[in-house]
Amino acid sequence: MTEASVSPFPVGSRVILSGLKKEDFNSKTGVVKSAPASSSPDRQQVYVEAFGRTFGLKISNLRYEERATSSLSVPELRSLLASASPSASSSAAGLSRAELAALVDETVPDVLDRMRHLCASPPPPGSAERVRAAANAELDPAQLRQQAAMLRGMSPSQIRASNPMMAGLSDAQIAQAAAQMETMAGDPEAMRRAREQIQNMSGEDLERMRQMGAPSAPSAPSAPSSVTAEQMRQAGEQMANMTPEQLRQQAQMIRTMDPAALRQMNPAMANLTDEQVRASADQLEAMASNPEAIKMAQEQMKHMSPEDMEEMQNLQRSMFRGEDKPDLQNMDPSQIMENMDPAQLKKMVGLLKKNPGMLKTMLRSNPQAAAQAGNLSDENVDRMLSAIDGMSEEQMTKMVGVLGAAQRVLSPLLGAWRRVNALAGGHLRDLLLALAAYLVVRTLLGWLA
Repeated sequence: MTEASVSPFPVGSRVILSGLKKEDFNSKTGVVKSAPASSSPDRQQVYVEAFGRTFGLKISNLRYEERATSSLSVPELRSLLASASPSASSSAAGLSRAELAALVDETVPDVLDRMRHLCASPPPPGSAERVRAAANAELDPAQLRQQAAMLRGMSPSQIRASNPMMAGLSDAQIAQAAAQMETMAGDPEAMRRAREQIQNMSGEDLERMRQMGAPSAPSAPSAPSSVTAEQMRQAGEQMANMTPEQLRQQAQMIRTMDPAALRQMNPAMANLTDEQVRASADQLEAMASNPEAIKMAQEQMKHMSPEDMEEMQNLQRSMFRGEDKPDLQNMDPSQIMENMDPAQLKKMVGLLKKNPGMLKTMLRSNPQAAAQAGNLSDENVDRMLSAIDGMSEEQMTKMVGVLGAAQRVLSPLLGAWRRVNALAGGHLRDLLLALAAYLVVRTLLGWLA
């Protein structure tokens, strides 16, 4: 076990009590509730779970509760890396959970240091601190009325599928939430009291409220940035069942709200810039004009395993990482291919080889892609994917260069390109660009599910 720390613990840290005169306190777990006060700089308030009470304990009697790297979630691993080593974090895009865990072990080998960085990192989406941040968001009465109108315009099942905070609510409770929003819109003092009440609740009470599905603060339908396969399927169903008018209502709500308030309220948008928030509204309107794109993505997700779903998420994150996240409304799919490296193309082809029906369904469902593909047979699709998968890294690098040459003369054509392009009936570049366009739609579902 590690030695007790003598530095203050970040608020929210999980700790183990030790070295106390009262033996029944030792080995108990607790949660740090406050920073040291100026009057008692050597003590912190700790909620001890076994006793259900908060005590002022010496920092020297506390140590971090140790957790194995394998027990950490993907968001926790990424937050830990971001706190411990920004350079390591920047190279973690597209890694699987096992690869992230190995990188954490290599970057921060000491268990105590890992726990310190984990506790110092931003709270994960949906945590008590996120709930407090959402409650503190400044919403004006007009925004509340807009959200209430949106709730009334959607079916309860759509709301539960799109908003994890409301997943456990009954139809009557959802209707009550809309009524409460309208009531609060007409009573700013009630809004202030509700905000203060949430700010003064304990972390345990907030977590209990969140798990029960109670709406801690008015929020737009949202989903975590790292969603499960089931949540993504539900998102596809919810968005496929939304009418074009409902999609436009969501777009309008995003446009009328302050981007900072949206980032506080919606964890899926927490890391988006103002421009990216506005782009999500633009894309919602674009999707309202093309509902078949949503239905196509939904159908493809039904047949993907959780592992494949995670691999697709990793691929999307690596393609749209950092400041290169695209303006989804104006994104030209060729831009994706221009920014794609050989490893990403290899991953994309590998995913398609495991799920050949994904590309075939897309070709059959998307009129534009079907026209580009001509009379390409299922057999040629399989042969094309196998040929790409068998290329060397050098050949893949050259292929990426050819794919990125959108308007340039593709000469001299490479032998590998000729062979695979022939299998695709001369439409290889068009097929992969169509797939890139599909990934744009899938990325949007990850943001706005």
